[in-house]
Order: sequence, then C-alpha cells, then structure tokens
Amino acid sequence: MRQIGGAVNEAMEQLIKIGQSFPCEYSPLDAPHPPYLDAKWFCDGDGYLRQRDGNGVSTQRCGCYQKWKRRQDIDERLKAFNDQLTPRMRQDLSMAARGTHVIGELTRSWNYRTPAVFIAGDSGLGKSVAACMIMTEWMSRQVIQGLYLTTDMIAENAKAMAEEGNNAAAMKSSAWRQASQNRGYAIILDDIGRERTSEAVRAEIGLLIRHMYDHGLRCVITGNLAKGELASKYGNDIASRIGDKRWCTLHRCSGKDQRPREWSD
Repeated sequence: MRQIGGAVNEAMEQLIKIGQSFPCEYSPLDAPHPPYLDAKWFCDGDGYLRQRDGNGVSTQRCGCYQKWKRRQDIDERLKAFNDQLTPRMRQDLSMAARGTHVIGELTRSWNYRTPAVFIAGDSGLGKSVAACMIMTEWMSRQVIQGLYLTTDMIAENAKAMAEEGNNAAAMKSSAWRQASQNRGYAIILDDIGRERTSEAVRAEIGLLIRHMYDHGLRCVITGNLAKGELASKYGNDIASRIGDKRWCTLHRCSGKDQRPREWSD
C-alpha cells in the first residue's frame, strides 16, 4: 500500500472537504473514484479505507476496488471458458456475426426466462456461437463457471473410459458429473445427437441432462433433433425433461448456412 505523508494527507482532506476525492487507482479512467461522504473514512487511492483522524486502516476495501476485483474475476472466468473452445470457435465468437441473428431471435422468444434453452436448427446457422454468447452473458451477470461440452467429446471420453485403466477419462467424466450438479456452473451441451451412439454414451449424456434438470442448472443445448428423435435416441425421460417448459425453452432457428462458401449451390 502506498505510504501517505502528512502533506499528502492534508491535501486529500482538502479534496474531500470540497466534495471531491483522491483518484483511486482501481477506479476506471472514465469514471473516477466518487467522493466518500462518510465522516470517519476516506479512500487512500490504493483501494483501502483510512480513518480521517488517526492512522487506522479498515479491512473493508473501497467500492472501486470491489468493482475492479469483480471485473478481474469475470475476466479470469471468461478466459477459462474460452480456453475450452477450439480456435475456430474462438474466431467465430470474436466476430460474433454468425450467432447474432440467432441471439436476436432468442431475445424475443426466450429472453432468459428459463434456466435452460434448446437451440435447434440446421448446420451452419450459428447455434454454437449463439450458445457461447449466452454463456458469456451469464458469466458477466453471475459468479459462475462455464463448461463447454460437445457430445462428440463425451463419446470419445466414454470410449476412453471403456479402455482398461484409463483413469484420466474417468476423472474427466467425474468432473463433468460434479459440475452438472453444482449451481456454480453453467453448461453448454453442443451438437446433441451428432455423436456416435452407444449405450455408454447415451447413459452419460442422459445422466448429465438429468442432473442439470434436477438441480435447475443454467444450460444451453444445441442440436437438430425433434422431440420424437430425442426420445428414440436418449429415452422418453430425457425428452420429457428437455421439453419441460419450466426448465427449458425450445427455440427453433431457421435461415441459410452462415459459413462462408467457396462455391455456390
């Protein structure tokens, strides 16, 4: 913490007396630290509250520090989420063009009124990018961790688990299951129905969806399956949970393939 001498301390007192405050280093440049009107404490410019009379330092940090800390926390969690994405997905998300029209439709039809949303539609419409945009919005509003899963990832992990002694795959599956029961997480389950089907894969995906439903987790599911196809692939109980409008909103998007093409149809 910066040491404050008597002259500096007096100057700060004068600033406070005239209704201004010492600019806190944690305050945004475009929004300087607001003045403290409390008769006992003032901000020392380093994010600490100090006594006006005496040398006491409060354990409470100033509002600018608390907001800065929250921004840092959001940035760290967003980085951890982005690190899970493929380079192509990160590029698409940074451009955000392919998912923008889907988000616009979702704002009107869903508007975050249920914890989960199932985005259905053909390939290339921007469903996955829209799912990631929803996740970043959630993470900016709430203190949650984001988990990105594709059903292909789950299938590959289930295959690895079937191999004798593959502890890494078992640990990964255990981590996913724990996240699906933790209200501190939000999960994207991308491209449901695309994976190579096996009983173990169906069971793993079904377990994750049951956990998310039972615990009311925020979740974005993407795919191109109708309710009947969901039931035939994963069972009636999973189709019923995804179809429960108290937990999940179905949004079917339409339009042309948004991926750039080197040839015309």
